[in-house]
Amino acid sequence: MTRPGGRAGFTLVEVVVALLLLELFLFGALMSMRLGAHRARRGLVVEHAVWTAAALADSIAHHGTDGTIHRARSWGWLVRVADRVEARDSTGRLLVSVEVRR
Repeated sequence: MTRPGGRAGFTLVEVVVALLLLELFLFGALMSMRLGAHRARRGLVVEHAVWTAAALADSIAHHGTDGTIHRARSWGWLVRVADRVEARDSTGRLLVSVEVRR
């Protein structure tokens, strides 16, 4: 860029604004990737919990059981309460609840 006085280049204000915009763009991209990775991991945990709880519910429906079942897993635990199998994560938050049909 050529200035009226014949000097080429950008002003300090233009450079600072451009760097701030670049920083905001990179920060937004980084946060989007971090959030996406967190959601993908959470989705895998929920999917694994659903399949495991469904398999346990199917096993209970075929073989029956007396009392409650509590099985620890690497992602949390499975608990059978009455006619349901619940999968909970390591913090105790409910991931999935599957009905046991007889």
